[in-house]
Amino acid sequence: MLSKCSLSETTSTQRQGRHNKNYPTLNLPSIMKSNLLKIASFVVGIFAAAGSHAQAYQFIDLGNGSAAAVNNAGLVVGSSSLGATLWNGTSATGLAFSGFGYATAINNAGQIVGASVFHGAPNGALWSANNNTIASLNAPGSGISFANGINSAGQIVGGTGNSALLWSPLGGTTTTLTTSYSYNDVANAINNAGVIVGNSITFSGPTVATKWTGTNATALPGLGGDYTYANAINDTGVIVGSGNIASGSNTYLATEWKGSTITALGTLGGSHSAANAINNAGEIVGYSTSASGTELATMWNGTKALNLNTLLSPTVSQAGWVLTDATGINSQGWIVGDATNAKLGESDAFLLRVSPVPEADTYAMLLIGIGLIGARAYRKPASSKRGTARLA
Repeated sequence: MLSKCSLSETTSTQRQGRHNKNYPTLNLPSIMKSNLLKIASFVVGIFAAAGSHAQAYQFIDLGNGSAAAVNNAGLVVGSSSLGATLWNGTSATGLAFSGFGYATAINNAGQIVGASVFHGAPNGALWSANNNTIASLNAPGSGISFANGINSAGQIVGGTGNSALLWSPLGGTTTTLTTSYSYNDVANAINNAGVIVGNSITFSGPTVATKWTGTNATALPGLGGDYTYANAINDTGVIVGSGNIASGSNTYLATEWKGSTITALGTLGGSHSAANAINNAGEIVGYSTSASGTELATMWNGTKALNLNTLLSPTVSQAGWVLTDATGINSQGWIVGDATNAKLGESDAFLLRVSPVPEADTYAMLLIGIGLIGARAYRKPASSKRGTARLA
């Protein structure tokens, strides 16, 4: 059941991680950092092929926080020192009554889900990006709840810490999702056909990826190991996550389930990777370790892994930015995730925004035009240079 709710006080909520990776709990300061949003926007100097068209990317530092998802309008959600956070371009907004909450997903209608604190207890939450209202996603009985995914119809999935849940659109029913082989379940994502994926702790001990079609549960096969995790599903039914390669192994690889075919995705030279999100074009994002063990944001198109840091311009890289994890991708190929900067001592959310690149003939004409402008400018007095400033 969903109900409108307001808060008079909040307490800290620990995020229920949906990935098998161990994320650190976000440390939320008690005093809001002024001028939170530090935007550093640079045009990427590397082009990536996308069908017959080329793409360039623009890196945007969203400031302190962690990004979880991006919709087709380019709205980004996650968490920051504002609590559950919505980024609209260069503007960050703390979502209503979420000082200790987080946002995990957003659909194209601007409906946002995650968790906040209602009457002193952590609960799943539904926000509207249009007017920043909030509704509580109540669990059957009493206890905590959290929401991990939402589709275009407004169906929401999540859990209680013990049970996987499906909430119908506002005012509808709440369904507990079960299996015949587990005692603890969580739902992570739902596609527009209503197919749900998540994870289940089995009676024998290991965690397995689970797909629910209606209320019918199916355990997904692994890569030869005993642990699998399902993190996302697109509208064609392709599921992504991770799994270990042998029983008892600590080597986990990003995994794709397409129909009856299971595929281990490539790495960046290391032995660990995980897929966090997939769009309807089949582009997959997550993280992979390098040969030295460094975790790097990664994109897969097919089984080949692309280090997203190779898409950063030299200016961005030399400024100290390293993309460590990619958590969401929209239909336009815009990517969000987490980045670090050792020079600045920061861990920030980022957005890689696709910028269309002219075709060869158009690009040639553009270069000619730039050359003519440059020749004209050569005869003029030099003007002051404009730099990209970081907001303090």
